[in-house]
Amino acid sequence: MSLEGGGINSVKTSSVNVDRLSFFNSLKTYDFTEAEIGKIIKILKERKFILSAVRPNTKESILVDEFLPLFWNFEKSPFVKEREVDGFPVSASYCATMFGRVNKYWLPKFTGRTLGSITSDEIKEILGDEKIQKLAAKTINGIADAITFR
Repeated sequence: MSLEGGGINSVKTSSVNVDRLSFFNSLKTYDFTEAEIGKIIKILKERKFILSAVRPNTKESILVDEFLPLFWNFEKSPFVKEREVDGFPVSASYCATMFGRVNKYWLPKFTGRTLGSITSDEIKEILGDEKIQKLAAKTINGIADAITFR
């Protein structure tokens, strides 16, 4: 039974609207903890409302065009130093090759973007490009490794 302007359904709808309004006001004003913010982002991703979220002052907020050239810089890269300490050294020529791949395939697409904003679908799309697919499998893997650090 539904009555215009004051029936059973209008009370339920009104209650839901008040709950949502309260929820949005809480988002605007509540001081969330880091864990709570993480939970909110996780829920939004799980429900497929967002693909990714980049929090300020996190590793994910670093610009691709700042990170990748440093990552593959043989003299300055923390990655290169870490691999050496772990007993799996990376050569200068390998870094130069990867840096070349970054410049040719990744930076033209992702300059100005943050690390956390890049989706796996975007990477797959670039790797699936007809020009790249014509290359040798080892080269394609190397192009992927230049950004996924496998």
